Amino acid sequence: MNTKLIDEVIQYRRTNDCRAGSRHLFYNLKIKERYDIGVTKFEQLMSQQGLSLPVVRVKVVTTKSSRQSWNYKNLVSGLKVTDINQVIVGDITYLHHNGLRYYFFGEKDVYSARLVGWSLSMNMKAENAEDALNMVIACRGSDKISGSIHHSDGGGQYFSTLFLTLAEANSIRMSRAKTCLENGYAEQFNAYLKHHMLPLIKSRSIAGMKQELSKLIHHYNHLRKQEELGWMSPVEFEKSLSIRKRKKILRMHDFDYKRF
Repeated sequence: MNTKLIDEVIQYRRTNDCRAGSRHLFYNLKIKERYDIGVTKFEQLMSQQGLSLPVVRVKVVTTKSSRQSWNYKNLVSGLKVTDINQVIVGDITYLHHNGLRYYFFGEKDVYSARLVGWSLSMNMKAENAEDALNMVIACRGSDKISGSIHHSDGGGQYFSTLFLTLAEANSIRMSRAKTCLENGYAEQFNAYLKHHMLPLIKSRSIAGMKQELSKLIHHYNHLRKQEELGWMSPVEFEKSLSIRKRKKILRMHDFDYKRF
């Protein structure tokens, strides 16, 4: 592997995704087109250069559900999702940075894997969940998300009067997961945020953290190609939907299915 390519790999991990694997680097750095190296050969070269990454064990952290959430069912179990704006998953995760704890409220479209709303705070107040949902509305448009499902693991912030009022005003249907396992699409991004993005943030102020996070999320949405999207970024994938003759069907796991 030549020095220029090694430098590119190191720079990409320093600025965009500190745990970018060999397969993601191959497609995101356009190795085939620029260096005429196949994916298998590239993975071998990465291993030979000591640039392969060890597996990280992810600890799943659940959110304590509220009594209000018990009035809602899991509306996405077994659901077939055929387009964007049909299911938005929300979750709260904590981030340890410079000896302090922060809380990230994320909103992700499951069909395109695009992060369509988020907020960062040093507390877990419902106002932060509301801010993230307002970002979703601004990103998508109230008319486009009318009738969509908002799925979360039942945290009190998502079933507060504040959040429910905003959701109802935009005709968003609320869905509750009984456990974190029923909100896996949100947990996936949480893991990416903690292990791929957070180590790249240098700022010690929350304002600076938000600014750096905004740039990393922009890269994730607009530039980072994903295997599940046919090696397109979430935004590229969404743009391709208007010209596709056949759209993929995303089948949500059926947690109510009983095996005999």
